[in-house]
Amino acid sequence: MTVLKTVYTGYVRPVLEYGSSAALTTTAKSNQQKVEKVQNQSLRIITGGLKSTPILKMETITGLQSIEERRETKILTQRQKYKAMPNCVLNRRLKDTNKGRLKRNSFCKYSRILESKNEELTGLDSLETVFHYSSVPPYEMHTLPKIVKEIEKYWR
Repeated sequence: MTVLKTVYTGYVRPVLEYGSSAALTTTAKSNQQKVEKVQNQSLRIITGGLKSTPILKMETITGLQSIEERRETKILTQRQKYKAMPNCVLNRRLKDTNKGRLKRNSFCKYSRILESKNEELTGLDSLETVFHYSSVPPYEMHTLPKIVKEIEKYWR
């Protein structure tokens, strides 16, 4: 069981969760269910359980969190990171009220809902700000790296 769990946590789950804090907040429920279905199938393989085995029991046996719990944790972590960067565009968007008319949630709206559900996170607004050491943002840097083609000069 430990080898299968290691393979799942090391290779399969990172692929499932890649970009989940931003991308999976705005995806349709059907796409989120597909990701959860892959985890449920993996849990059955790891534990050797049948289709009738409850998913919560398999998660308890293996010690793995559900995809939804991990996604929510990553979203809240990302929200706190944005709050700590005062010059970030998303920092300003987190403070604005969302007036969207669409059913789909944005990252800002969904993270705000999650934060309001978790009362222990309400006092974390006074985080230490993250300072950038360069006055020029990385996307505006125009100096290209120097490529050395002649190895013999520097070899001796």
